[in-house]
Amino acid sequence: MPTEASAIVMHTSGGKSDEYAEWKLSKDEEEKLLDRFRDPTDPLKFLIVTSKLLTGFDAPILQVMYLDKPMRDHSLLQAICRTNRVYQGKTHGLIVDFLGIFDDVANALNYDDKSVQKVISNISEVVSQIPIFIKKCLDYFNGIDRTISGYEGLVAAQECLPNNEVRDAFAADYSVLNKAFQAAQVRAMGVIADRLNLKNAVLTEQSLNSRQNGFL
Repeated sequence: MPTEASAIVMHTSGGKSDEYAEWKLSKDEEEKLLDRFRDPTDPLKFLIVTSKLLTGFDAPILQVMYLDKPMRDHSLLQAICRTNRVYQGKTHGLIVDFLGIFDDVANALNYDDKSVQKVISNISEVVSQIPIFIKKCLDYFNGIDRTISGYEGLVAAQECLPNNEVRDAFAADYSVLNKAFQAAQVRAMGVIADRLNLKNAVLTEQSLNSRQNGFL
């Protein structure tokens, strides 16, 4: 395959003694790379991933994942649920297991009843905090004229976030709110991983943290 068809996303210290330093990406570089992966017209088809993108990564276009690293429990669920998003022309997600992780599903996903109950309890606690999370986000825009809409409204909102420090703080608080909404959606749907035939496995990826392209 041509060089532009694949890219590496991995955790690296980036120091001179780090043999993987050449693959270190800044946050901005990583986001641009992921945007390319989500674009069906881009030549980038495969991401080679190590210790990255388990949380906060959403790419409905992703259909195939190749597992060549031992994983279990919540890390395994977070990984394989990446293929479980609806996308135009996509009929299913495919996991290619090179290591035989699923030869013993019960061991790979060793969730007992207490663990599952704790997840459900945690979701309820998160959902109960949604009004607090909403207020925290809205507090950034106190005093704004809410009758203004369109471009003028957008400019007014931006003026309430005058510097990078405030913008980063708002982004962090909004991220918490977004994940809480995802948890509420999962609880309302009662999503349990029966669809994956994984006994006692709860779809924690969208609840706790929330292309035919390949993901290695």
